[in-house]
Amino acid sequence: MCAVRTLAAKFASGIGRNAPPRVYRLPLIVALVLTTLPGMAIAQHVTTGSISGQVNDGASNPLVDATVTATSSQGTKSTQTDTKGRFLIPYLTPSTFDVKVVLDEYQSVEQSNVNVSLGQRIELHFTLPSGTFEESIEVVGTSPVVDRAERLYNAELNAHLLKKNIQLAGKNLDRYV
Repeated sequence: MCAVRTLAAKFASGIGRNAPPRVYRLPLIVALVLTTLPGMAIAQHVTTGSISGQVNDGASNPLVDATVTATSSQGTKSTQTDTKGRFLIPYLTPSTFDVKVVLDEYQSVEQSNVNVSLGQRIELHFTLPSGTFEESIEVVGTSPVVDRAERLYNAELNAHLLKKNIQLAGKNLDRYV
């Protein structure tokens, strides 16, 4: 950039042996600046790296919607695989990542120490083995304590109260109980 400024200053001031006529100075400076700006923009754009790749099953079939997660000391980024099993995690700050792939019905796979540098795209390939399903259900609870003596007492008490109430109504329950 410093060389561009020096060259532009020489043309603008007319200093130098082969200075162009004044009419051509301004368009020449504009052209010179416009040709250097895209190169400067590209150089500033390359501040990250990325991880891309493919996720397949054991038969080399692409796995759709697998979750791919890249984790480093600076955070976590995730994405899903597309219909061809491809994935891309862009804009990663240069660091060392652990990349994990998870999909229902398959065992998860992880690759550690994936080093991403500036402007670099790391290509990874994962094969997920079929998962085995083990499911257990644990029921936790206690059964109520049954006191048989209390139950009989309550039953007798209720029958006694019933007899008393019915006798008061003019009926004798002794022959029925």
